[in-house]
Amino acid sequence: MPSKDNLDVVPDGPGLKHFNIIARSNSKRRYHLYVAKDLTISDSSGGEVARLDTPKTILLRGIRESIPINEWLKPTRKRHSLPIEFEHNGKKYFWNKVKDDEFELYSSDLCIASYHPAARIIGEDLKPRTQHAYISLNEEEARSMMDIVVVSLFVMKEARKMSGVHGVVSVALAAIGVSFLPW
Repeated sequence: MPSKDNLDVVPDGPGLKHFNIIARSNSKRRYHLYVAKDLTISDSSGGEVARLDTPKTILLRGIRESIPINEWLKPTRKRHSLPIEFEHNGKKYFWNKVKDDEFELYSSDLCIASYHPAARIIGEDLKPRTQHAYISLNEEEARSMMDIVVVSLFVMKEARKMSGVHGVVSVALAAIGVSFLPW
């Protein structure tokens, strides 16, 4: 069984405008999310991975022009918010809801990554504490396309917030505006 790599999503300061995505194995920052009127995701060197160019378009690293979000992330069923699919290097992937705010990313029938929201847990010392939200990269395929896993997850989460969580995702994607809420 392949080992999992976990990325913790940690608020960076007050106001929930900055988040660091940190590799749990070595505590190194892999990404930084900045949320204001738009969403910007940069890697650990400060290079831009993705930016919502306008409320309806996204600029991804390696692609010269902005693309409409609703052409990149698409609901697979009409009038249902999930699953949402996208293509990367000619292969289809889809995010599906497991429960509440928990999601899994599939390649064919294999779950290659998952997102787990922040939760209150009881520590080994029997004291309550907050476990940060985290992303599990379950397969090498997810690790090799980590940028796309992170970007597609956070754009999809925003689309769900804009559509009232259970609304029509295609409408939200067409009119996406970013306003992060607490995890």
